Amino acid sequence: MTISQLTDPSAVIAAIAEYQASPQRFLRKYKRGPAKDYFLRYKGQDLPSKAILAGAYFHQTGTEIGSFVGGRSVAKRLSDLGFEIVQRRSRETVPFEIEAPSRRVESHSFLLNKNYSRRSEIHAVFGGQSQGGISTPANAPFIFLFTGEEGEDHGYQDGWMPDDETFLYTGEGQRGDMEFVKGNKAVRDHAAEGKAILLFRALGKRQPIQFMGEFACAGWRTIRTADSDGMLRNAIQFFLVRTDIIESTQELKSNDLNKLPIGELRQAAYRAVDAQGVSDPKLGRQLLRKRSEKIRSYVLARAGGRCELTGEPAPFRSKGGQPYLEVHHLQRLSDGGLDHPRWVAAISPTAHREIHFGENGEDLNNRLKRIVAELEAGLEKGCA
Repeated sequence: MTISQLTDPSAVIAAIAEYQASPQRFLRKYKRGPAKDYFLRYKGQDLPSKAILAGAYFHQTGTEIGSFVGGRSVAKRLSDLGFEIVQRRSRETVPFEIEAPSRRVESHSFLLNKNYSRRSEIHAVFGGQSQGGISTPANAPFIFLFTGEEGEDHGYQDGWMPDDETFLYTGEGQRGDMEFVKGNKAVRDHAAEGKAILLFRALGKRQPIQFMGEFACAGWRTIRTADSDGMLRNAIQFFLVRTDIIESTQELKSNDLNKLPIGELRQAAYRAVDAQGVSDPKLGRQLLRKRSEKIRSYVLARAGGRCELTGEPAPFRSKGGQPYLEVHHLQRLSDGGLDHPRWVAAISPTAHREIHFGENGEDLNNRLKRIVAELEAGLEKGCA
């Protein structure tokens, strides 16, 4: 069985369709990983050439092709069948970004402390830069961060603080002073952009990566460290706090925030997010909880006692006499931690459970995003 036996272009089209339906399942089925050098470009999307060829062979013959040499021979076979091949990786262009499916991927299923393949289970599914410490796929609400011992060769100083709640993460940039551009800017602005931070630990060369959890950025500081050439430089060190340990009590205690007009609550919530750049990790973690409280106070006031998804009154009153609604984060699986007013909603317990566990949950969440966007646009205009 050789790749020259693939002669039917329609089999390639069928394999492309199968890949686009579920990239992760496709790569597992045909025992191939993402492309490294040669890509099949189809309708503007760059696809893994070896995997597509293996799938096409199966569609044509009904049998698996087995092992074969990739690279140029695969590119030539597909090119001979009339498909466009591009070479996207070279010593000058690393790292490169793997294309994810055109359909936006809204959720993930990573489990804490479980191991995954960076290429086949992250980049083949979500896209994003396949090398480096920060990956920012354009078509998913996530920022992927990777930490490991080999980062020490470039002066990165990552690790847990003694409280085991805050992880110190060094930004990207191997040479010269680090700046808030590209990945560093994405981490800094993740709350405003509605991006969840997912942190993974590299277990070694050619080893899987381990999921460490979802985090929120509580601030950053500048540290002095050596770069890849041994030259002393300024590096950015982010304070990442696990969202599952940030207080997420739904009912707010009576405080001065609850007595403020909604306009002032809105200003306080937005100022809380904008003032994120504290330079002390412990203070950053404390302020993170306070910011979360200000955001919840504002969002509950914005709802005015009615579910923001259905428009129906809160189903009951809490022991404190307030209409009971639950805070839902539109862009993440968990409901704790710092977010942004435009990505948080107040909804009924029933609507909340249906979004998380119902078969139409994704559609309801997308509808809620549009509702909140309209509410925020109206309030912004009114407060201008």
